[in-house]
Amino acid sequence: MYRNFQDTFFILRNHIIILAILFLNASFLSNLYAQNEKGYKLQTIVIDAGHGGKDPGAVYKSGKKILGKEKDITLSVALKVGDYIKQYYKEIKVIYTRDQDEFIELHRRASTANKNKADLFISIHANANKKKDPFGSETYVMGIHKTQGNIEVAMAENSVVLKEKDYTREYEGVDPNSPEAYILFNMLQNVYIEQSLKFAAKVQDEYKNSLQREDRGVKQAVFFVLWKTVMPSVLTEVGFLSNKEEAEYLLSTGGQEQIAYGIFNAFRSYKNELEGIKDDGIKIEKPKYEPEKKNTSLTENNENSNDTNSVSKNENIRETKPDSLMNRQNTDESGIIFKIQITSSSTKIPLNSEIFKGLKVEEREVDGAFKYMVCRSRSYREIENLQKLIRNDFPDSFIIAFKNGKKISTSDAKKEIKN
Repeated sequence: MYRNFQDTFFILRNHIIILAILFLNASFLSNLYAQNEKGYKLQTIVIDAGHGGKDPGAVYKSGKKILGKEKDITLSVALKVGDYIKQYYKEIKVIYTRDQDEFIELHRRASTANKNKADLFISIHANANKKKDPFGSETYVMGIHKTQGNIEVAMAENSVVLKEKDYTREYEGVDPNSPEAYILFNMLQNVYIEQSLKFAAKVQDEYKNSLQREDRGVKQAVFFVLWKTVMPSVLTEVGFLSNKEEAEYLLSTGGQEQIAYGIFNAFRSYKNELEGIKDDGIKIEKPKYEPEKKNTSLTENNENSNDTNSVSKNENIRETKPDSLMNRQNTDESGIIFKIQITSSSTKIPLNSEIFKGLKVEEREVDGAFKYMVCRSRSYREIENLQKLIRNDFPDSFIIAFKNGKKISTSDAKKEIKN
């Protein structure tokens, strides 16, 4: 008797949940129809930098030394994509789920997109595998797992919910490996599946044809971060941190700029097609990427460990400076560039001095004094985040700005870029 009652209860509960989801779908169909109407303009985009704060995501290591974290790569790429959009489409509102190194629950990321009635949601991640051979980029939309590989990727990204408070309530206790979960997950996203697939295909096309990256295709899987979004949504894995060569690319400034360039071009194509624009007249030069010949942070050998290149996902680690951001160098001084001055001296300091703690330092002589600077970025938001990390070792460091190689005030620089 009790067993029959329990079975009936769960059946009724599932029916109620399904009906509620159908109701939500109907309420958002008007937004979908609006996108197909003549004269529709894409107005808001939400860019989600995966992981953050206490959740590092995938971690690239040499022995026990941490050389790079997924959360830093995704933040850098997300900000760069947003900068592209703000520069070329000033009428479009760009919203970040996070613009600094902080932990944001997955359900809050979707909620940010929904509350702002976003027209598109892009979640940026970096991949990892127990094997070191896999490489390339792939983009996911919400859907039923097609292969064991898709399941493993989704499980790795979804595991972060265990770090959230009340995660069983926020995700309604759904088991993503059960048939029931597939129904519940997919019924909310299938309204936007065509648009999501269309944008995902454009992202992969950019990776393959514009950036000459390995194309691992468009795939479907159950991701919590996409579950409750009510607009076209994708999760793109930009490459594998578990692959040494690809890790070097992902951790470099040039690599991150190229990825942002590719995602932005996919966005342009999607926007133009949606709005019926044949030629937007925008011409952008592809950023250059040159592998660093002497990148000690990625090539140093660890004599105390046989595993010189290991990667882990969501493990507890000691927070260290993201070497890929700290040790970036670029010779292009055109436009507005922000840097961080860490010290000055009346006499020269060797650039390999221990006082610089392994950072790649730029030296400038100004009025008989020697200024020592690290990092460089065209984004003030990004340089601010880097300064917070730099101040752990150099508490008196401060941001300086240059225009076409000449020093200007940071306030003037900020006004020019409107960032």
